[in-house]
Amino acid sequence: MAAAFLDSRLELLISKKLVDDRKIVQQFLEFNGVAGSFSSRIDFCYLTGLLTKSVYSDLNLIRKIRNEFGHRVEPISFETPEIRSRCEQLQNNNTPIDAWPRLKFTNTCFGVLSSIDASIIRVNSFKTPVDHLWTREEKEKSYLNFLNKFNGVLDGMSPELLCSKEGKMKIFGELIDSMYDETKTGTEDH
Repeated sequence: MAAAFLDSRLELLISKKLVDDRKIVQQFLEFNGVAGSFSSRIDFCYLTGLLTKSVYSDLNLIRKIRNEFGHRVEPISFETPEIRSRCEQLQNNNTPIDAWPRLKFTNTCFGVLSSIDASIIRVNSFKTPVDHLWTREEKEKSYLNFLNKFNGVLDGMSPELLCSKEGKMKIFGELIDSMYDETKTGTEDH
């Protein structure tokens, strides 16, 4: 149950970080979505800087311990060697080294939970970029600007160079450079 609760807190953390588009966020977080499993949520939160390395490691150990309990047919406990070994690796637990494995597990769950909740409080969501809908005049200006730059690149080349592979690569490179070099035109292009 502790792992399920941590999983739900990761889901909340992710949803708070993403843009405010309920339908797409729901698809992203549902079972078959990109962040639909406990494992993928742990990875996503770590890779986006929402979790520290030690919390990331502990969450993966908690996930593995949960899986051991959920998938074994024979009875097991926190004293089972595999479970005990994983509990010994847990980091965020403020317990003595020789504490019982279950106590280390429980305390780590609380330590990890506090870290996740701190991230939930301080996280800022991404803002959806605003689409720039061009007016007819802006489109025309952009088109003419592109043609001027393209013709400027072509003007300085011989027909032989234009027909060669090197010439085509040079044209392409110079055209790209001229499109992104605002100093050549003195204006900002979209």
